[in-house]
Amino acid sequence: MLIAAGIGRIPMLAPIVATAVYGDTEPGIVLASLLIGLGLFRLSEGIVLPAYFDIVGAVVPPPRRARYFALQQASGAVGGVASAFGARWLLANLPFPWGFVTCFALGTFFVSFVLVVFAQVREPEPDDPAWAGEGETEKVGEVVSHPSWWRDLAQIISSDATFRLLLVGRSLAALASMAPAYYAVSAVRRLGASDADGATFGAVMLASSLTGTLLWGEVAGRYRHTVLVPVGAFLGASAALSAIFAPDVVWLLGTFAFVGLAGSALGMADTALPLALAERAGRSRARYVAAYSTLTIPFAVASPLIGGVIAGAYGYVPVNGIAIVAYAATAGVGLLMIRQMKVPIPVPTAV
Repeated sequence: MLIAAGIGRIPMLAPIVATAVYGDTEPGIVLASLLIGLGLFRLSEGIVLPAYFDIVGAVVPPPRRARYFALQQASGAVGGVASAFGARWLLANLPFPWGFVTCFALGTFFVSFVLVVFAQVREPEPDDPAWAGEGETEKVGEVVSHPSWWRDLAQIISSDATFRLLLVGRSLAALASMAPAYYAVSAVRRLGASDADGATFGAVMLASSLTGTLLWGEVAGRYRHTVLVPVGAFLGASAALSAIFAPDVVWLLGTFAFVGLAGSALGMADTALPLALAERAGRSRARYVAAYSTLTIPFAVASPLIGGVIAGAYGYVPVNGIAIVAYAATAGVGLLMIRQMKVPIPVPTAV
């Protein structure tokens, strides 16, 4: 996993070099390098994502998992807020393109250094008593043998209605994410936002994400993670709606606050629910996480590209309109998930 993640960091060198060499003369080359670098980086992240969550499921006992996810997102938001203010200072004080070059270089360094920290993680013994989770029917960390990955994937989808709803809801939310990807671009083109304003947008979004993480941790502890799906979708739709009618840059601060709150809610559900549903069904965590990632990541990858095509042809309002509809559908699916969680599912027989 670490090797694949490390290789995925290499493409991030492309926008650093391209911005330094062509930043003043060839913006098309810089944009292409950024899209390719980020695309390959995200592709590598998608490849290692199932392994990461399986390790989380193996290392973090179920009773502590909600706290772990809350602390994970909160610490990430704190670091993100600090990074956003640092980026604002760099962009305001360094001449173009060196502010961007420095930001890209520091970002690449930090996402690479995290692999060194992650390499120190060691899995405890599967029979450790701290691992006992309510409702588990297999030992945590146990690898279950199946004759066919695709057959088992079909069994998971056919037998677990809540998981099917989660797949639909996550795919719709991924489709809706085409809008937040272009809020800042729209602000620059329509409202004349500066580079420093862009950094402020990021800081507001991350600050609201931190606040939301602390809030959603309490909500999930009381009402389960499923409730975060409709809540996050409602906030996401609110962000898209406010972006349509934003009269100035200051208004967009509220838009990005909604984005942070929505992202933290959906993100917490996104990380916790596949593991929880696997343990509820008595199936392998690895299979659920892999199935979830395999079937939803393509939507997340394609969404910004689709949004870019629509924005280029028709402007940003249709992109936001599609996002509102997709978020509304996600909220409806989330409400169905809450009801479905009350229905017991049959425990699978050994394959």
